Amino acid sequence: MYQPSAFSNWWPKYLREQTVKYWCEDSQGVASGMVLKKRKVQPRALLGTYYWIWGGGMGADDELAAEEEMEGHLTITSSKTSNIALKDINATFEIGVETGSFRGLKLQNRSTPNCFVMKESIIEEEENTGDHCIAVSEDVDDRGNPYVIFGYDYGPGGCHEGGGFYAFVAKKDSADMSAAEHHRLGIYVDAQDMEDEALGVKEEDAET
Repeated sequence: MYQPSAFSNWWPKYLREQTVKYWCEDSQGVASGMVLKKRKVQPRALLGTYYWIWGGGMGADDELAAEEEMEGHLTITSSKTSNIALKDINATFEIGVETGSFRGLKLQNRSTPNCFVMKESIIEEEENTGDHCIAVSEDVDDRGNPYVIFGYDYGPGGCHEGGGFYAFVAKKDSADMSAAEHHRLGIYVDAQDMEDEALGVKEEDAET
């Protein structure tokens, strides 16, 4: 979900408005999801408590269900106080009634330097339940902190036939969102309005 993907205009309008989205220069269109931070983030910068501000499920049939209200948080800590590496990163999280934790992160691949796979995870007392991950967004909140995305792989037997994937977006220190923050993430913004705004800016730039 956090990777750039084509935006589906056939989704109901209320879902298109609720989901996180952005203007993609490459495709010249609105895409669902968030762009990951390009500059490498140091493990220490991940530490802190983050609160869910958006969640969406992407199933095998590519249907997305956005949730307006999210409860819970993600607390990222380290087993060391200095020279912190990805393997030293630990976390606990609550998503509604579900709880879990993980120990250690590792880089998913070199092409996405800020997407990390959980080495050991426990969700509802079950160990290593899927390919869960943590990623860091290019977008930042009003205080300049990037958002953290928790990718929850619920695998076969989840909400969608054939399994699926849930992406939870979290903001550091608070779940309160300003109108500007919502707008930058494309939440409650119509896709057509985003496209008109982006193309309008480009036209004005061309005139100057």
